[in-house]
Amino acid sequence: MAAAAGEEEPAAAAEPATRPAAGPALWRLPEELLLLICSYLDMRALGRLAQVCRWLRRFTSCDLLWRRIARMPWMQLEDASLYISQANFILAYQFRPDGASLNRRPFRVFAGHDEDVCHFVLANSHIISAGGDGKIGVHRLHSTFTVKYSAHEQEVNCVDCKGGIIVSGSRDRTAKVWPLASGQLGQCLHTIQTEDRAFPLTSTPLSSPVYCLRFTTRHLYAALSYNLHILDFQNP
Repeated sequence: MAAAAGEEEPAAAAEPATRPAAGPALWRLPEELLLLICSYLDMRALGRLAQVCRWLRRFTSCDLLWRRIARMPWMQLEDASLYISQANFILAYQFRPDGASLNRRPFRVFAGHDEDVCHFVLANSHIISAGGDGKIGVHRLHSTFTVKYSAHEQEVNCVDCKGGIIVSGSRDRTAKVWPLASGQLGQCLHTIQTEDRAFPLTSTPLSSPVYCLRFTTRHLYAALSYNLHILDFQNP
């Protein structure tokens, strides 16, 4: 029995981490399409799928699949302060006079989201935050003013702000444009439906979550699953 067990271990180690030649038709789909399907799985389902074979273990370790589940804190430096997300809060810490360490207690706490903060930016004396609750938060740095509004049907992965305009990207496969003016908060100016690459099974490009974006007042750069989407606001 011991010898048999000893033979099984080298056999498992020698199992190739390449796509199985036989098996369900699902595994014969393009990897990009499999990534799209697997993006709907939760942590437990991905863990179980990784136990099927070495190829699926490698496939399910892709950063795109785990980025939403294993969300890392977001940080930004501003003058002598460090802003960092922690769960559904944003904490602001001041550097000590030596400039080499932080005070242990935050001097401001920005709240308002019902789920984790996915991303935030500092702009125009505001913090613009994106939440896993599908909402955008607008917080003034030097007052208690905070507004939160529903922005997307799923978590907001990223936000940016330039020239009084907020842009947001979401897992719901849209990017949206919003005004920063206090009397117009929550009024969507424009919705962009994202289109990613077309796959061999279809000639129609598939929509993709927006994972990251940058805004320059003229161009919007949105990182999709496999492409960079660029929108020119002056020549739409």
